[in-house]
Amino acid sequence: KYGVKKSSLDEAIKDLEIWQGLAHQSWFLLLRIADTQVDQALAASSGARESGSDTNTKTMVSIRAALQQNSSGTSGMSPKDIKSMVVRSVPICDGIEVATRTFSHGPPKRYILNHIQCEPGAKPQMLKRNVRDLVQKLQAGDPYTFGLLNCKGFVAETVPVGSAELLSLTLVFREPPVAHNPRSLREIFLNTPTSTSTTRRLEIARDLARSVGYVHTFGFVHKNVRPESVLIFDHANREGMAAFLVGFENFRRDEGWTARRGDDVPDKNLYRHPSRQGFSPHDDYEMRHDIYSLGVCLLEIGLWSSFVDYDPTTGAHSLSQLLTARSEKDKILFVALTRCPLPGSMGDKYAEIVETCLTCLDPDNVDFGDEKAFEDENGVLVGARYIEKVLLRLGKLSM
Repeated sequence: KYGVKKSSLDEAIKDLEIWQGLAHQSWFLLLRIADTQVDQALAASSGARESGSDTNTKTMVSIRAALQQNSSGTSGMSPKDIKSMVVRSVPICDGIEVATRTFSHGPPKRYILNHIQCEPGAKPQMLKRNVRDLVQKLQAGDPYTFGLLNCKGFVAETVPVGSAELLSLTLVFREPPVAHNPRSLREIFLNTPTSTSTTRRLEIARDLARSVGYVHTFGFVHKNVRPESVLIFDHANREGMAAFLVGFENFRRDEGWTARRGDDVPDKNLYRHPSRQGFSPHDDYEMRHDIYSLGVCLLEIGLWSSFVDYDPTTGAHSLSQLLTARSEKDKILFVALTRCPLPGSMGDKYAEIVETCLTCLDPDNVDFGDEKAFEDENGVLVGARYIEKVLLRLGKLSM
């Protein structure tokens, strides 16, 4: 009898934690509104908690300030800071390395390095400003709340590429507390059994969806949501794993200048909406394109089957047989997979969420399809709809 009650209590506590997390995300989304009433409410809340016990309010005040300032803060680091560390790459995780700094006294500190190369024709000062903005927002708050690693700063330097000198930036993230053994989601797909529990799959899906939501809340589009851009840590104080979105090499502010440059790399196009594929994408990038990419990842997580195969010897990669054996185009195939076999492994409700993401740019999508409904200055409407139609529904699921 005690065991039954404890199980029910544990489930209730978990539900409360999910609801609390969604409430936090809604509050952070409201911080994007350029309204003095938001500042007044935060000031009143801060004054009522002068004891300093409310960490969430402090975090909101810090992020509100970062959202309003014009990148004047100092978050730059010296290249010497990285050169003094021992660095190793993370397998199948594009542009990501683990750096360890040792000390004569005390334990070592580990950091995650995210390298960003300014491409020819890009605007280096705009990229640097975007990086500084992102760093300032990620210097405040808990990585487990945001699904985004806490950022120590960034390193900027010029590197020779052929006959040109191009800007190279490195984001320096702190390793999350009580977390270790970072691996890419792609590596985990390829090297863990298909019997991975549905509970663990759902946890990773929730973490990733939350990460994407906070990237948007902070005023950016990621443009590179795929398993090679997701780091999974083993967590010492909770069963399972914790997922964090990295791979910021293509990100920009959601209202920023876009060159509509692309590539035709098959395993990258796989995670892009059809309107964003190829060398000259048809549409400007917006938040819903990230939501589509998330949908492909959620499908992959639900099926627990990698859509890209890697040769362990050469590192060469190709599309998996699951995709090449079918004649449908990517998006049509993905939607078909959400109807069969995804419900058999993750249930109808999870499959419906994935289909919502994959069809979010379709005019007949009742949740996201009306483009005019999201033409607000602060990007709050699409963010609120995302919380309601994706995060809340994922939070209600149990496996």
